[in-house]
Amino acid sequence: MSASLCVSTGQQAMRVAHCEPPRKRCLAALIIDVPTHDDFLTTGEDFVFLAADQLFKLLGDFEDIQDEEYIEDPQKAEETYWSNAQRVMSTSLALLHQGAELLLKGRIAAVSPYLLLFDRNWRADPKTNNVAFADLRSIDAIDLVRVHDQVSSTQLTAAFAKLFEDMRRLRNSFAHGVQTRRTLTASKLLIECLAVHEEFFGPRQWNRTRRAYLEERTPLSIVPDEYGWSTAQVVRELSLLTEMLVSTPADSRRFIGFDRKDRRFECVDCAPCARRFDIDFDTLVLSRDKQKAVCVVCGKETAVSFKNCSECGCKHATADEEGRLWCLRCDAEHRLRSRRAGVKSISLQ
Repeated sequence: MSASLCVSTGQQAMRVAHCEPPRKRCLAALIIDVPTHDDFLTTGEDFVFLAADQLFKLLGDFEDIQDEEYIEDPQKAEETYWSNAQRVMSTSLALLHQGAELLLKGRIAAVSPYLLLFDRNWRADPKTNNVAFADLRSIDAIDLVRVHDQVSSTQLTAAFAKLFEDMRRLRNSFAHGVQTRRTLTASKLLIECLAVHEEFFGPRQWNRTRRAYLEERTPLSIVPDEYGWSTAQVVRELSLLTEMLVSTPADSRRFIGFDRKDRRFECVDCAPCARRFDIDFDTLVLSRDKQKAVCVVCGKETAVSFKNCSECGCKHATADEEGRLWCLRCDAEHRLRSRRAGVKSISLQ
């Protein structure tokens, strides 16, 4: 993709991006490989998910080993585990900040990608008379929030603006110093991943887009999903999030769509996928009006009727295609059961 900067931006836009408008005769058809709004958003989301990958692994590994017999002193083991995880978490922080920066650039690029340019003294390749967009200096991260709110029709929330600045400062403290007294926690970083994603993709979109990312944009995307490995992965991560957010029901409802007071059942589509990988977690959440249940992973809606079950006493049932009612708790054919969303709270960072 090539374009002329003088055609795509005016002097006002150039002032916003801290660029003086160069003379037209120097700009025609010089800048090539100009990224689009979608390019920035996709790459930015990938970086957020890469940050989450490492955090989910840390939480999952800790959960798997904390009850092992070889852990003689659980408290000391926990302190050592999270101390040794600091370097990994600092890379997650860097990935998350980079992802947020790219998402901001995507919003700005929706107006014009040239608003991102800062370079005043760039030179084209003498052989081709072209210069790649990526070879030009762009505006600094510290200016992105201000530029975004000046040119975008969608204003950033104050909470995100503060989060972005806090992440920038914290990332710099790790990137520019070998030692730091600041301590990172996996739970806080993971909540920040969720908050950044929510700011740009909307509330409770994480599970849907996370599964799409796993299926389409990771090395394992070459593996057929006929066994539901991506669904199982999202279910596993959801179980970790539920444990992590058990003491903060407001965050739980905000980010994953339910809290410990909501009644959950097995999803007939997602549960078999999860069981193939020894994952047992209910994802079908009964709505507050109790008229339906919605899976927070695949989005499938199940109509709910009230009918006492003679076997287990459950009062929630669903109808099959032939109109027959089946208990959502103990139906043998579908192997559906229910339980309260409350889970054992474990000590997570």
